[in-house]
Amino acid sequence: MSRSAAGVVVKFLSFANPQPSLHALQHASKRHWNAIIQWMNDSGLAFYFLQKLKSAHATGSVPSFVLSRLESSFAANRRRTGYLSERLQFINSRFAEAGVRFAVLKGFSLVPNFCSDASLRHHGDLDYLVADESLEPACRILIQAGYLSKPCRSSQELAFYRPGRILPSRGDEQYSLDVPESVELHRDIWDGDLLRIPSLTGFVSAERAIIHESDGLAFPALDGPDAFLLQVLHAMVHIFTKWIKVASLFEIAHFLNHRAGDTEFWNAVEQRVGENSTLRELVVIVAELSAKLFAPALPDLIHIWAEQVRPAARTWVDQYAVPWALGEIPVHELRLFPTSKLSVLLHQQYRTALQKSTDGKPAPSAWRFSWIAFDLKTNPSLLLDRAWWRKQRLPRRCTYHALAYLRYLCALPRWLWLTRARSRPFPSHAASGAQNAYNASASQQP
Repeated sequence: MSRSAAGVVVKFLSFANPQPSLHALQHASKRHWNAIIQWMNDSGLAFYFLQKLKSAHATGSVPSFVLSRLESSFAANRRRTGYLSERLQFINSRFAEAGVRFAVLKGFSLVPNFCSDASLRHHGDLDYLVADESLEPACRILIQAGYLSKPCRSSQELAFYRPGRILPSRGDEQYSLDVPESVELHRDIWDGDLLRIPSLTGFVSAERAIIHESDGLAFPALDGPDAFLLQVLHAMVHIFTKWIKVASLFEIAHFLNHRAGDTEFWNAVEQRVGENSTLRELVVIVAELSAKLFAPALPDLIHIWAEQVRPAARTWVDQYAVPWALGEIPVHELRLFPTSKLSVLLHQQYRTALQKSTDGKPAPSAWRFSWIAFDLKTNPSLLLDRAWWRKQRLPRRCTYHALAYLRYLCALPRWLWLTRARSRPFPSHAASGAQNAYNASASQQP
């Protein structure tokens, strides 16, 4: 699907006033609409789009088969959400009985601050932040409950799954109850070795979990500044590993739009971030990318921190962020010069060049190939299974990586030129003016 069509969908979901329309898609063919639905499924925006169609009284703007397909998928997702809610309660109760210290991450913990209804999200897995001393009993509980371990890219997480009747897939099937759910146990949301940015480890902790209530559920979760910073770090993990569900940015935009004027909250965020300049910049990158896509209000604190972002990061946000975010998902979809490796331009500004991972984990770009190796080790008979090899699409993947790398090399000279043009002495009077405005706003709070 073209990025222009993705841009129309994203603008339709924006918080801008007046709201954009779907007029640009009125002549789209059935084939084109099927591609748009596929992209919305991949990006996690399908049900947010359906909700917006209804709330804006714009259901007549799309063909009837589009509305019918979205409604059918939404009904299936509601059933899956209900099932995973029961699984969440079951695992939570077992963890509590065993004295496991944990906090629920993402998913149900995002309701209502980042997402108004859990059924609007596709739930592929359940995520937990677990204290180090509780990791062993938590793993034992999951294995006793019928979960099997599976490989994961990070030394900071352990992953488990329950076999289902159909394999995970793209498209409408992903919402089925028959797709196996996964459970991921995180020691930390940020893997400093894998991403080569060790200064961001330990910023969220299960020790600060509070009881979160939503949709009749009550469970330990992060709240306040930790919940926001978790979403920022989670988004940056995906940016640095070259793909992201655009719905993650929409949920952050939803949060920003509702909390932009809450100076007390942003004071707490500022205190939590402290002197970590890297984290400040990543907050700005995620907030500004969300704003470029969905136009939420931004708090004064983001504008202040934005004045201090390094020139290379500013170049990426202004010139490359949106084309990268609206690229094909999953990233191995073939297109001429795919944009996914453009995030390397940003990542190289922050990673520690001399630090090497010693845990033996695969690099993010080789992650899919590690899955193939795991499957072959688990079931050697797959080596002779022609249908399985066709499904891996290795020639297609290799071609994708070659084209994406070529796009990166072509973008590099312009990137360097734009960054040098921005590398001028920082105008301190602008920063002090923004800071004075922020302080004045804070002093007016009750």
